[in-house]
Amino acid sequence: MPRSWAGLPSIERTAYPRFGRVVPTRELHDVYTPDLAEVEWARGVTRSDVHLLALVVLLKCFQRLGYFPQGEEIPAVVIQRVRGCLDLAADISVAHDSEADAASPQDADPRPAGGTVRSGAGSRDRGGGDQNRG
Repeated sequence: MPRSWAGLPSIERTAYPRFGRVVPTRELHDVYTPDLAEVEWARGVTRSDVHLLALVVLLKCFQRLGYFPQGEEIPAVVIQRVRGCLDLAADISVAHDSEADAASPQDADPRPAGGTVRSGAGSRDRGGGDQNRG
């Protein structure tokens, strides 16, 4: 007797979350809207609007999925939502110019507000100087 699939959760609600085919408007608002502390933190550790968008999109995706998705996996509506929240021009994309120029999530301090920023690439301000937010 075949087992019914009707009672099984969708793949995006399992231990291996993925983006659904459609991202509901409420989820875009509740999950993919960065708060003020996240925006301030991201602006402090990025040097361009392209990197700002990429970092915040990856941050919000990581918070939802628990891992950093590949760029092609991220639905366009998620990128559009974050871009709008950051007041960036429509031509700003999450693509980067080169691998060496890509934002590295491991280099940034994962604490968006408060605390001390550790030294390293993630602690440079846009002018290149080190900051101590202690």
